[in-house]
Amino acid sequence: VKAMSERERAAMLLFTSGRRRMPAVNRGEFFTLRLATELTEAHLPVAHTCFFQLDLPPYSSSSTLRAKLLYAILSCAVDVDDSGFHSRGSLYDEGTQIDEGTNGV
Repeated sequence: VKAMSERERAAMLLFTSGRRRMPAVNRGEFFTLRLATELTEAHLPVAHTCFFQLDLPPYSSSSTLRAKLLYAILSCAVDVDDSGFHSRGSLYDEGTQIDEGTNGV
């Protein structure tokens, strides 16, 4: 997360919480990371927005983790702020750096 741009951090917040802003009441932590051993390297990270939980498959390298996480946060999320529940379009674009070893994902 520290290496992410502000745009990527905003997408991470939206992906993991379904919101564009931090909750007014924060217990000192933002979200829980869980190693999802039932998933394989072929899977993308999974967010449970109601629980502020991010499930990460056991990726074999940090470059695969980064590529899959960026793809997920920039392509898949819901936005429940302001106007209720709705899907949002992809933030993923051709300028996003994706690791070649992950077949473009």
